[in-house]
Amino acid sequence: MRLTIFVKLLLSVLLTLLLAVAVILVVVNWSFQQGFAAYIQQAELARVTLLRDALVSSYRREGDWDWLRESAERAGPSARWPQLLEQAGIAAPAKPPRRPPPPGAARRPPPNDNEPSKTLRPLALRLSVTDAAREPLFGPKPGTPTQWLPIQVQGAVVGWLAFLPMVVEQDELASNFIQQQRASAGWAALLVLGLALLLAVVWAQWFVRPIRRVAQGAQQVALGNYQARVSVSGQDELADLAQHFNAMAQALGRDDQRRRQWLADISHELRTPIAVISAEVEALQDGIRQPTPERIAALYADLRALGVLIEDLHQLSLADQGALALTWASVDLHALVQSHGVLFTPRMAAQQLRLSVQADGASSCWVRADARRLSQVLNNLLHNSARYTDPGGEVRVHLSATADQVRLVISDSAPAVPAADIDKIFDRLYRVDSSRSRLAGGSGLGLSICKTIIEAHGGSIVAAPSALGGLQICITLPKGGARSSA
Repeated sequence: MRLTIFVKLLLSVLLTLLLAVAVILVVVNWSFQQGFAAYIQQAELARVTLLRDALVSSYRREGDWDWLRESAERAGPSARWPQLLEQAGIAAPAKPPRRPPPPGAARRPPPNDNEPSKTLRPLALRLSVTDAAREPLFGPKPGTPTQWLPIQVQGAVVGWLAFLPMVVEQDELASNFIQQQRASAGWAALLVLGLALLLAVVWAQWFVRPIRRVAQGAQQVALGNYQARVSVSGQDELADLAQHFNAMAQALGRDDQRRRQWLADISHELRTPIAVISAEVEALQDGIRQPTPERIAALYADLRALGVLIEDLHQLSLADQGALALTWASVDLHALVQSHGVLFTPRMAAQQLRLSVQADGASSCWVRADARRLSQVLNNLLHNSARYTDPGGEVRVHLSATADQVRLVISDSAPAVPAADIDKIFDRLYRVDSSRSRLAGGSGLGLSICKTIIEAHGGSIVAAPSALGGLQICITLPKGGARSSA
């Protein structure tokens, strides 16, 4: 059976409340019973103490206990014992209490006064008076548990007042009262549980409502509707969940749009050179053009450009799948930059550009990297500078190192990249529409590949306006290798 979050939440709240109410009932019942018993026993003890004080006064006045023995045989208003009970606030028994048998008489075993009965005897029938040696003088023979109150006259114990405390469980009236209280507590608990059930249902519905909204939104996104959003209310974890869902839906929509644009751009990039090559080949086949070496060379150059584009796309697809192959080794980045400087100096000069390479702390520019991939990055960046920088301009390469990083900065002169396009130049197939356009060549994938390679090395690459008036590319790589501490 499948239980929804609403049912689980409702059951958890109800079980928690049921357990709490049960524990409260047990504790309250035990506390009430103990407190009720203690209250009754304290009340009886207070009256017994008054009776003991009355016995002390009577003993002082009479000088012995003979008057007490005579009171056991006398009935009516003149009996001393009922009067003492009345003074202490104790109800006199309906019949006189037993008195001990005379000396020498046959004794029958006394009834067990401590045996539980449906109705416990009144307090007057649970009192006994003994002499100093605890020999019974008046009342039943003391049993257990018995409290003994000393009867003292002038500092000497002349007798004892034995008091058998009442056991609440054995008293019908007290038991009925406790049962009534238990029943009232039970009905109160049922009422509380009923109200708790109503509140739990309302609260569970209120709690589950935002979750249902997110579930409905997720269903819409699963169907391809990336514009689906859920309303956000409150500042709790559920509100955070709704916000994260909206952010996810927005990111998915943005990625889907980029994917569509990416497919459209790829098809366009592939269609154009293929159309040109196809037209040239058809012209050669139809005899419109002659297969001269110049035309064959032009077709070969177009095929090479198409191959480069396909290889770039392949590299990016490998990076997206996390399958970009890297051969790790200790690489002297300073030596790598110097070799590329030597290689590109004549190319820059042919385009009337000046190339300068500067390194600070050349001996500490070791990184753990793939030398072939870093060389690919340098080639792409220097080719971009050579392709897009106006004649008479300048390209500067600066290499520096800190305690844990190596920093490579390539700057060129005008023309500059518009500020609105700076953050987009690493996007795939993106070209600046002004001076840095397709007219200068390139597929628009070079900087994307550079970004992918640098990030695969754990580094970063950012673009910013150059102080020379053009574009500045800054690469940061973590130091590593055998000579990184040199």
